[in-house]
Amino acid sequence: MSEQDTINKASTNGKSSHIAPRKGKERKWKDLTVDPLEKGFDSHIAEYVVGKSPITWATVEVGQLFSRTESGKNIYVKLNDARAVSLDTRQPIEFKPSIRATKQVWLVTSFNSITASKGDF
Repeated sequence: MSEQDTINKASTNGKSSHIAPRKGKERKWKDLTVDPLEKGFDSHIAEYVVGKSPITWATVEVGQLFSRTESGKNIYVKLNDARAVSLDTRQPIEFKPSIRATKQVWLVTSFNSITASKGDF
């Protein structure tokens, strides 16, 4: 290898620059289930308010609280781009890539845990 070949070669810190295709089984995404606590659920111990207009799932930040319904009966916390967990049932949900940019959720705009008489989760 000449000096010119060494200069023109991409530097990858001693590793191969070839990226092999990922092996293993392809990820199967499940559809979102109907929110079991959408109706007929007692309010949280802590007080909270959801926004009046929906936003898309993609705009919710990790760690933010949101509701999948306008009524705000059940709240979730976003864990990452695909997952969230219910604060009531502790059940995780997944948002498949095809609906992340369009799925509407209602952001919790106010959450007052001082009013709680015991832990909410």
